[in-house]
Amino acid sequence: MSDVPPGKLRIRIADKIKEWVLLLPDKVRLEEQLGLRPAKTGDHLSALRE
Repeated sequence: MSDVPPGKLRIRIADKIKEWVLLLPDKVRLEEQLGLRPAKTGDHLSALRE
């Protein structure tokens, strides 16, 4: 790693995860509207694996 303190890095990763969690419902909703994804709750975990 570079000279970034471990705590800072952890915060940065947490922010990225937060961004993902916030963006994911929109992505799922968009795909549902476009008919790319069957409208089904609890399906966001498989979206993460894609």
